[in-house]
Amino acid sequence: MSRSTLSVSLFLRRAVLVLAGGLAALVLNGSSCETPEVLPVYHEDEIMRYIAETEEGQALFGTEGFITATPYTTPLDNAVWTDSVLDHTRTVTVSVLDIDRFGPADWGDLGLVREAWAFVTDLFVVQSKRDFGGFVRFDTTQRTLVRYGFFLKLGEDFRPYLGWKLYGFNGIGSGVPPVYVWMMPDTGALFIGDETAYSGRARKLRTDLTFLPLDEIRDIGHGEAIVCSTLTANTAVGYRTYQLLGAVDSTGAWRTERMNRITREVSLDTIFTPSPNPRLWNLIYLQSFDDDTLNFRQAWAVPFRVPQ
Repeated sequence: MSRSTLSVSLFLRRAVLVLAGGLAALVLNGSSCETPEVLPVYHEDEIMRYIAETEEGQALFGTEGFITATPYTTPLDNAVWTDSVLDHTRTVTVSVLDIDRFGPADWGDLGLVREAWAFVTDLFVVQSKRDFGGFVRFDTTQRTLVRYGFFLKLGEDFRPYLGWKLYGFNGIGSGVPPVYVWMMPDTGALFIGDETAYSGRARKLRTDLTFLPLDEIRDIGHGEAIVCSTLTANTAVGYRTYQLLGAVDSTGAWRTERMNRITREVSLDTIFTPSPNPRLWNLIYLQSFDDDTLNFRQAWAVPFRVPQ
């Protein structure tokens, strides 16, 4: 082979290598443009989405009806009070059992599953208009509503919300209401509206917290009346409270009123529910205030179901 022929051969081989490298780069670049970036899906995000999107999540953790424009009175003065919301802030924190460190929880027939808690805190800035019949005064206060959700991962990752399911509900949070609460519907047995109703506990994650299993939430018929009674939980404390009671009334609208005082220890009122009631999941709100100072003590939610 001559020197000129060898030079041409080497040139051709180099040209082929350059072209091949260029084509490979084009193919790789094209592939990276066509393949979408796969973002990780987090359990915490899916549980938050569950609360925001599902029927039970929206109903049990919603805020509709917590503050209404229904006029009411207090034991402290003769004014007519009307509340309105100036600001509302929500915080949701989710804690998921680390099964790599602690292993799954044994839930018997449900199997070895993962547990999670969702802590939902709603902070309201409330303006109260106090009408004394010619003289009007405005007060601004903060009221907090805390609720917990207990979740079990009962499905595979390809299921909606990565297989998470709301298993238990706590409408009180970590506080203890200043009154015991009993709910007596027209038919059926009494059910409790304070922390003594909660007997469910996690098997591994935050076993100090309690909840009411969803399948133990009381069923109420369409249009049933519910008599609500409260009793001071600790008579040794130096204060007494009055309660605002909020629920959907017989017209289907949210209504808030001060419970009727029988004594300083006992209050009684009746909730007339709508018929038909289109809501499967329902809440009764209680807000507790000091008799003498009107200071806000606590707010909580009592759930019930109306089978559709």
